[in-house]
Amino acid sequence: MVVDLATGLSKEESPTNPKFSDSSITSSHRIYTAIATNGASTFTATDHTGGTQYSNLATTKGFRIKCYDALTTTGFRFNPGDFATYNYFVLVYSDDDKKHHFARITEMITEDLEGDAFEFEPKLGNEIPKDTKFLIVKGHIKTNTNIVAFSGGILNDSIALDENLSCARPLFYFFDSLLDKKNELDHNTKYFQRFIGSTSVTTISPTIHNTFVTASDNGFIIKDYSKYTMNVKMV
Repeated sequence: MVVDLATGLSKEESPTNPKFSDSSITSSHRIYTAIATNGASTFTATDHTGGTQYSNLATTKGFRIKCYDALTTTGFRFNPGDFATYNYFVLVYSDDDKKHHFARITEMITEDLEGDAFEFEPKLGNEIPKDTKFLIVKGHIKTNTNIVAFSGGILNDSIALDENLSCARPLFYFFDSLLDKKNELDHNTKYFQRFIGSTSVTTISPTIHNTFVTASDNGFIIKDYSKYTMNVKMV
């Protein structure tokens, strides 16, 4: 099922990993999307790297980026003062929409100087090569538990994500502690989606919204339609 972003109509029986489309988004846009359980949940996302893509300065483990070299002052030092208060995300392979990996930054690292590296989850394989491009997105405040999935900076390029943006890994980060299952939305639940396509704007306030309802989970239910009806749930 495709949930059309361009309309405000409620969509029924959506899968828990729906696909979104909007023909108004062009190839020059980066797409920012939030899925929330409350329609009043608003927030502002910020391109923390100011619209610039930076490079991994060394070959690193699959959960770490080397973002700054204190000796040569090369790169981007990641040490925001509000890191404990706001969610920060990284888009790895930010220059290639076929390789995008969107993740939440979990820790600022000090190798030589505070913020010259950082770690994130979920990890991306065993290693991230040197010179891999990335950008950082500042998301919503951590006390906002209405937002259950978020995606930011997604490049609408060769695979036309304006027509086929999957609400799934690796393009979305899911707050699994707020969901029944990992990496998917809950069944039989009404969700509110906010999104925007942006070019060079570094502060983004998603205002276009959509509503959809996910399908019921009948995969483990046997229903008895005899005279004495009984519902049995398989576990």
